Amino acid sequence: MSANKNLIRHQNIQVVLKELFQKGTSFASDLVKETGISMVTINSLLKDLVSEGMVTKGKLVQREIGRPAIEYYFNYKYSKSLLLALIEVNRQLELRSYHIDLKGTILAAQHQAFSEITPTAFQNLVRQSIEAFADVEQIAVLLPGKISEGVVTSSWYEKFDGWDLDQLFKEITPIPCFYQNDAHLLTVGHCIAKQISLSENIVGIYNPENSMPGITLIFNASLLEGQNALAGEAKYLPGFIDKGAPKSTQELVARLSALVPFYNAAFAPDRFVFASTAAIEEDLLAAITHDPFITKQPNHPVYTFVHDFDQAMILGMHWLLFRNTPYDLSC
Repeated sequence: MSANKNLIRHQNIQVVLKELFQKGTSFASDLVKETGISMVTINSLLKDLVSEGMVTKGKLVQREIGRPAIEYYFNYKYSKSLLLALIEVNRQLELRSYHIDLKGTILAAQHQAFSEITPTAFQNLVRQSIEAFADVEQIAVLLPGKISEGVVTSSWYEKFDGWDLDQLFKEITPIPCFYQNDAHLLTVGHCIAKQISLSENIVGIYNPENSMPGITLIFNASLLEGQNALAGEAKYLPGFIDKGAPKSTQELVARLSALVPFYNAAFAPDRFVFASTAAIEEDLLAAITHDPFITKQPNHPVYTFVHDFDQAMILGMHWLLFRNTPYDLSC
């Protein structure tokens, strides 16, 4: 019986935290109305949350109807996280570090060049970021590669292939670490920013100007990754596997437009999300519009483009840390 009570209390706390996280502030009576939990239980939960520091207690406020009531505030700075993004800039990688609160607000940031691509050099950069932001409770990593069970299976110019991320992070920090492919997190983060539901069927295509495309497949709010997380790895498709990176923006557009009819037929998505460091939107939309295969296909998806890379990265990494928790920003 005690175990059941503890489970119910835990579930009630999660409901209250979600409500406060989304609204920022609330009164006990409003929480009763929104959650269906009794006033006695709400008051007990709020007392515990205030004691833990997750919620702060405000002043008595005179409401339009009834007696003055205490206003409660969610403490977004209760827990802080470190986001690490490995991003290609002009054929070079850099490590962007973001110190965030529970809402994803950037508290501090730093950029570091990553020219020597070795496990040891990577560990040194990560260690510096951890030392700079010493109060973090968890770490999210955005990497230009597909990752299966902590091991990189396919990556940017094959530079990270075979890296055991679990072991690399275990050697330098006890902080829990979570990592995911850059195309996946950019796609998810863009959808969160634009309030696009992840319950849509979505194909995300991220192609830096001087690199190969990364593909994301989202179905029913889940990533479809396949064996060794290689699902949708476009560089292994016929027509891509032997060509290497595109040598011009025109070639980049031509390659991306060739991918659309394939994934439109194979996956029938509601939406394509495109991201690139090159200015491709106008030319790519024109190429898609006039593609003879796409015009014959019965599926007619929406095409959207990532414009704010930092926002998409941060929201994607936030999702990686907090999906299916009261702090999940996705819809």
